[in-house]
Amino acid sequence: MSSATSMKRVVGAAAVAVGLGISALTLNPGIAYSDPTPPPGPTNHGGPGGGGGAPQNPPQTHEPPSTQPPHPAYIPPRGDIARGSVDIGGPIDITVGFSVPGRGAPPPPPQRGYGWNDGPAPGHPPPNWEGPPPPGGWDGPPPPGGWNRPWGGPPRDVVYAQRDFGPFAYNTFTVIPVFNWFYGGWGYWFFGVWIPLY
Repeated sequence: MSSATSMKRVVGAAAVAVGLGISALTLNPGIAYSDPTPPPGPTNHGGPGGGGGAPQNPPQTHEPPSTQPPHPAYIPPRGDIARGSVDIGGPIDITVGFSVPGRGAPPPPPQRGYGWNDGPAPGHPPPNWEGPPPPGGWDGPPPPGGWNRPWGGPPRDVVYAQRDFGPFAYNTFTVIPVFNWFYGGWGYWFFGVWIPLY
């Protein structure tokens, strides 16, 4: 074997050893992310000849500090009227309550704007409605939020809308979820009443 060949083998072996050593250092989390504090010395048990080592430090976590001050969890707003009655007309089959203008409802969307319902006057109350009609009756001018259109698509209920905020069928009519900054949450207008989406 020539000296050049043996030199190549030595250099190659050294390169492999160095490569493996660096890989081992990189893959070993105990070395790569070691705590900068020195390891604890022997524990002093107080007996004769006992060493006076430092107490063991608990492991340190390296999490970034929170940028949020402590605050309560967000609770979606609820309507202040539980269901339609002889005094205030509205649906009777919702679990989140509803609001009307002057009693907690947000300002309605602008006519022909996003969230405005542009259906024809229905001429009668929708299913599960109790109490008086919107101002102007069932054939009059549109109530706040506009007249809802009859639903004509495939079955799609509130559970779908709570996931993607898209239009859905409620009591055989179309409703359009919209985020209202004044109210602080998502909801929809249904024949003049505001119903939270959650």
